[in-house]
Amino acid sequence: MINFRVANLDRMIAQLRARGIEVTLDPEIYPNGRFARLSDPEGNPIELWEPKAGSPNRLRRASPLPTKFSRNALVGRDSVEPLSLSKPHSRVN
Repeated sequence: MINFRVANLDRMIAQLRARGIEVTLDPEIYPNGRFARLSDPEGNPIELWEPKAGSPNRLRRASPLPTKFSRNALVGRDSVEPLSLSKPHSRVN
């Protein structure tokens, strides 16, 4: 799973849904913030994380997604920051 830290989870979810991307918001608010989940076109899980207000992990400003959704569009923008990649599971044939 790849995790992205976002400045405004509600706005990010609205932008993704407006482009036809299915996003599931976790209704629970955790001590470290809020989370949502989606999948890339190949079915790999993606998690969005908005750190709790006042947290040193919070991003300072947000910018909208570009018109086209792509992996490179998310990486390096000031509203989204990649946090971690989990190692893919090896497949046995």
